[in-house]
Amino acid sequence: MKRYETLYIVPSALTFEEAREVALKYRAFAEERGAEIERLEDMGQRKLAYEINGHFDGRYVLMVYRAPSSVPAELGHQMRLDEKVIRHITIVETKAMKRAAQAKARAEAEAATAETSPPSGAEPGEDTAEPQESAEEAAAGAAWDDEAADDEDLDEGDDAEQ
Repeated sequence: MKRYETLYIVPSALTFEEAREVALKYRAFAEERGAEIERLEDMGQRKLAYEINGHFDGRYVLMVYRAPSSVPAELGHQMRLDEKVIRHITIVETKAMKRAAQAKARAEAEAATAETSPPSGAEPGEDTAEPQESAEEAAAGAAWDDEAADDEDLDEGDDAEQ
C-alpha cells in the first residue's frame, strides 16, 4: 500500500465539533476501504488566498494514511459531493519524500543526542537550552488522534481538488 496525504478545507462557519465530525467521517470512510490512518491533524483556521465559492477563510485538516490505490479517488469523489468541504488535494508519497523524511528523522535523532551533552566551550552549569514553545503553541499544532485523545482528534488541512 502506498502512503497518501489528503489536505482539505472545511468552512470556518462550522463549529469545532462539526469540523471534527467531518474529519472523523472521512477517517471512517477511508478505514472502511482498507486504509490505515497514520495521522489526522487539525491545522487550524486560516484565511484563504482567494475566495472559493463565497468562502474567504476555512479550517484546514490533514489526513495521512496508507491505502490501496482506489481509496484516494473514492475519498476525493466523496469530498467533491460534500458541501462541508470547500477544497481538497491528495498527494502520494514519492521516493524523494521518503528520503527527506528519513533525513529529517536522522537530524532529529542527532539533535536529541546533542541536547544531552553540553556544547563544547560551554561553562559548567550554563543554560544552553533553546526556549520551549508555550502550551498554547503546542496545543495549536497538536495532532488529534482518536486512540490518544479519546476521539478528540481532528486534523484540519487545505482542501484542494486533485
